[in-house]
Amino acid sequence: MSDSRVVLNQLVIDMAVRRVSYRDKLIPLTKLEFDLLAYLVQHKERICTYQELLSEVWGYEDQFDHYLVQLAVCRLRKKFSDAEDADEASCIQTVRGIGLHFDQSVLEG
Repeated sequence: MSDSRVVLNQLVIDMAVRRVSYRDKLIPLTKLEFDLLAYLVQHKERICTYQELLSEVWGYEDQFDHYLVQLAVCRLRKKFSDAEDADEASCIQTVRGIGLHFDQSVLEG
């Protein structure tokens, strides 16, 4: 495995070519969706706050509209659900009023 690839069970995120696949099936993501997923996976050991995500993924320093984050997560979850895998969609956990957490244990079940 190269440093640019993150493998979590059958979920593969190739950072170098910005490609995500699950069970060898390509999941088409927009730039924003990829950036959000990559950020959550890179920080999976903790909860990422909405403000942090707006700053680090969107580049908004002085905006706190977590609706933008929720909308992007909704689209991301749908894409994984459309790929016939509910577990992948549920690995992005909402921590109400705080932010998001990537739950790797969902992938291991």
